[in-house]
Amino acid sequence: MMLFLVALELLGIHPYEACKIRRLFRKKDKEIMPELYRIQRQGEDTYISMYRKHDANLADLMQQDREIDMAELDKAWTAANPES
Repeated sequence: MMLFLVALELLGIHPYEACKIRRLFRKKDKEIMPELYRIQRQGEDTYISMYRKHDANLADLMQQDREIDMAELDKAWTAANPES
């Protein structure tokens, strides 16, 4: 996964964003691998179809993540404590 981070950074993605993308990819990959393994044993066409569906779902999830206004969310870390 380290090479994945380096590649993203070489593509111009900020290290913080690269780490977020890696975590998201890893989480979804762990969720789908058991199902892909089961389907792979059923036949190559079924496996390829399922993998393409998984790939499309992951692309959608990454797009949704990019659309979140991270600048606003990151301000929460620097804002004054409202209870003080």
